[in-house]
Amino acid sequence: MLRDRFDVDHAIPFALWRNNDLWNLLPASPAVNNQKRDRLPSRELLRSRKGLIIHYWSLLRDSHAIRFAFEVDRLAGHEVARGNNWENRLFGAVVEAIEFTAIQRGVERWQPASSDPVVAPSRITPMQPEAGVSAPAETEEVPVRIVYDPPEDEKYINCVPFYYEVAAAAGAFGPDQPAVDPADHQTWIRVSHARPTGDMFAIRVVGHSMEPKIPDGAICLFLGGEALAGTRQGRIVLVALRDSVDPETGGRLTVKRYHSERVFASDGGFIHARITLKPLNPDYAPIVIEQAGEDELLVRGEFVCLID
Repeated sequence: MLRDRFDVDHAIPFALWRNNDLWNLLPASPAVNNQKRDRLPSRELLRSRKGLIIHYWSLLRDSHAIRFAFEVDRLAGHEVARGNNWENRLFGAVVEAIEFTAIQRGVERWQPASSDPVVAPSRITPMQPEAGVSAPAETEEVPVRIVYDPPEDEKYINCVPFYYEVAAAAGAFGPDQPAVDPADHQTWIRVSHARPTGDMFAIRVVGHSMEPKIPDGAICLFLGGEALAGTRQGRIVLVALRDSVDPETGGRLTVKRYHSERVFASDGGFIHARITLKPLNPDYAPIVIEQAGEDELLVRGEFVCLID
C-alpha cells in the first residue's frame, strides 16, 4: 500500500498523448514508476488492478467533480461522464484507448515482475447509487473489441480487419495500392450484431458530413469485394479519389452517398458524365467529379452498419 511518498504516473504515457487529465493520473511507487517509464500497461495488468483504478478515480471525482466530468466527457462522452455505471464504462473507454495507442504507435506493453494481486485499501467507501438506480456490478467484464492477430478460426467468424481511421487507411485502400491481404493484417475488431463475411472490414470514419447516420469518430463495418458489383446508385460507399480530396478532411478517402449520371458512349456502352458524392449533413457540400473516367475514383466498400 502506498503511504507518504509516491509518484504520479500516467496510465497512457505523457510522451505519447500529452495528456494530464485526471483519469490518466494514478499514484505509483517511485520504483514501479521507474520500471514502467514510457510503456503502456498490459491488458492483464489493467484487469487485475481495475478495482484499485476505480477507487482512485472515485476519490478524484469526489474532490474535483467538475474537472473530472469535463475530462471524462472529452474521452468517452457526456453519457459516461454523468451517467449510471460510469466506473465500468470509463474503465472500458480507457482500456480501449490504451489498446488503440499500442496498435497505432507500436508501444511496448509493461507487466510488473510481481503477479501478486493488489486490492484496494480497506477504507474505500462504496459510491452510493442514484435514487432508483442499481449499483454497478463489481464483476462486470469490460469488453475489449480490438484484437491483435486473432486465431485463424476467429477471423471472419466474430471479427473483421480493422483500420483505425479513414486517413490512416489511405495507404491500404488508395487507388494506387494493391488490395489488402487480410492474411497479413494483424489488427482486427470484434463484431457482435452482424454476421461477418470474408469481404468485410471496419474503419473509424472521421468528420461530420455523414451525420446523423455516421457520427464523427464512429467505427463502421463495410462490405467490399464482389459485393460492390452492379449499380452503386444511392449506396453509402467508401471511395478512394485519384485527383480530388474530401474538403472536410483533406484526405483522398471519403464516405459519401454515391450518385452517377451516365450517358451513352459511341461504342454503345455508358460513360459517367458526372459522379456526385453526397453528404447526409446539409451543412456540407457534395464532391462533384465531371467526366469521371474509370480510374478517377475507386469504390472500396459499401457501408453496412455502425459497430459501436
